[in-house]
Amino acid sequence: MNNVPVSFIERVVIMLCAVDSNQTEAVKLLARFGSFATVFAENVCALSFVLRDGLICRKSIWDDSMKDWKPIHSRAPVNKLYLETIYIFLEAGHTRPDLNERLFGHIVGHAGRHSKVFFGICTGHIHKQWLDFLGSLQFITELAVSVELIGANYDLFSRLVAKRTLTYCEISENWWNDDVFKEGLKLLTQKQFERLVLQSDSKGETAREILSFLEESTDDRITGKCVTIDISFLSDTKPVAKHIQGRFDFCPPTEEHRVRRQMPYLGRPDVYKLCGMEKAKHNVYMTASSEGENENKESEDELSFLNGCKSITFGRA
Repeated sequence: MNNVPVSFIERVVIMLCAVDSNQTEAVKLLARFGSFATVFAENVCALSFVLRDGLICRKSIWDDSMKDWKPIHSRAPVNKLYLETIYIFLEAGHTRPDLNERLFGHIVGHAGRHSKVFFGICTGHIHKQWLDFLGSLQFITELAVSVELIGANYDLFSRLVAKRTLTYCEISENWWNDDVFKEGLKLLTQKQFERLVLQSDSKGETAREILSFLEESTDDRITGKCVTIDISFLSDTKPVAKHIQGRFDFCPPTEEHRVRRQMPYLGRPDVYKLCGMEKAKHNVYMTASSEGENENKESEDELSFLNGCKSITFGRA
């Protein structure tokens, strides 16, 4: 990667799916790019790994001078990385607020005043204490939840999401036939979110059923600006496959509903959409195998295609 042209890269994204040797190499590689960075962590342990390596630095986005770059830890190998966006996903087994409150404190203190913090909950079983704790965190700019959580904690969720602008929901076939699940989904259509992202791990038939259900649930309760609903679903047969991205715009009842299709792509649909990379001119996904080698098998001499890329993502699909 020594010959990779980095001057044109505007954003670097790290996907942290687990804490392993691949994470270390990805972090070291990212450190060579003096670009704004997005860290996508599927759990707080993965994000803690980045914090321990000192990649989150204090830097005002409006200050062009480099003298105020201050890594969290003195042993940090870089001092040119500003964390633009943080995506945290809370999984089952990491639901104790007392274990993670200090970590959130680090984010507030060191991520930068202009950082955006996205928080996602990937489990349907969460303690009320966690919901209360999340509701008190002012620095979270975007909130993601699973539909299971909505159905199981309808009243609490309604209070929690009242001040958020984006909700991301995971959908499975098992939950789609649940009446409680549908009640939670109805709640989402009433909240006038600027954007609602639904991801399904099932087949396209389920996604179409969801679209029909949402259209039937949309009435005069939704007014004002258009609510965008993104639905992603992937093949069950391959771990890395082409994913179909469908977009359904909910407009006021007097306007015509529109359905748009995007080009298929390789990579994780949730990362692709939530990081806003669909707007980039070019996107590069480099996936690493368990041995830490690039599955795409590009040699260093073949990496000149990175010249002019708007975004680059490191991690495993």
